[in-house]
Amino acid sequence: AELAAQARWLVRLRWFAIAGVVATALIAARGMGVISGFSLLAVLFISALMAGYNTVFVRMDDAKLSRPDVAFTNVFLDLTALTLMLYFTGGISNPFFLFYIFHIVIAGILLRKSETYFVTAAACLLFSMVVILPELGIIRGHPLQNIEGLGFLKTRLGMSGVLLSFITTAVCTAYFTTSIVEQLRRRGAQILEAGEILSQERSKTEDIVRNVGAGLLVLDRDTR
Repeated sequence: AELAAQARWLVRLRWFAIAGVVATALIAARGMGVISGFSLLAVLFISALMAGYNTVFVRMDDAKLSRPDVAFTNVFLDLTALTLMLYFTGGISNPFFLFYIFHIVIAGILLRKSETYFVTAAACLLFSMVVILPELGIIRGHPLQNIEGLGFLKTRLGMSGVLLSFITTAVCTAYFTTSIVEQLRRRGAQILEAGEILSQERSKTEDIVRNVGAGLLVLDRDTR
């Protein structure tokens, strides 16, 4: 039930994220001229795909939505969508690459520790591809337009520094998130176990009282 509630929260949050992405892309393209018309179309198409798979998750019942494989699919689809959007809107020069960290935190809440580290590794790999492949000329880049002061990021040293900082931050975020969530889950399991033991003891006491073959008189300290 708890995982289903968290998954529902993520599905609802995704609608706001889609609306925010569309609004930001329109402002960046039409109002500021920061991204090209082609990049705008790409972002709108990716947003439409996000709306499509989010509709599928909305229609799932809680039992299916709370399955670990569905929770993993939730996180991984968003990670892929974020990577594509960053690729079409400036890559490393787009400050929204920090949203990878948000996805790692979400993974730490919804997924097991090993799966969270897998998502972290995937995020680092995908972001590295967005940074390195255009630089090597393997794929075409889509840099931001009319942006001054990005000369440092355009050098290989600058890119390496940003990439190393991102990977370090991502791994540390995954470690602290999974550690905190594991502690909370252990405490929750301990509380649940203690509640079950208390319920069993209460049931035993009630059975003894019901089955005792004599009358039972309970007195307080004043013999009332």
